[in-house]
Amino acid sequence: MTFRCKRCEKKNLRCFVDTASGQCAGCIAVKAECSLFVTEEEWEKVEAEKRQKRLELARSEEQTARLRRELLEVEERERAYADRDHALLSLQNREKEEAEGTSAPG
Repeated sequence: MTFRCKRCEKKNLRCFVDTASGQCAGCIAVKAECSLFVTEEEWEKVEAEKRQKRLELARSEEQTARLRRELLEVEERERAYADRDHALLSLQNREKEEAEGTSAPG
């Protein structure tokens, strides 16, 4: 695997690294800033971005958990309403059947 600094990549040059300086020979020769290694600023930027994304993800997961809980509460209320209405309908049906039974000619 070969690595090239931005200058050598742009100019399509071979990039020979000087192990003593960590810069390529081409950049040293023309006194250019060598970008072979990622700068500390770029590392800090990516770390900050990663922290921000983790925070966004945690907030999103928290919101999802809250919404799931709220949905469960609504579903429980829905079940309670259905049970109540079912009980009332059963009571009405029994009363209707009893009324029909007592008023029937016999």
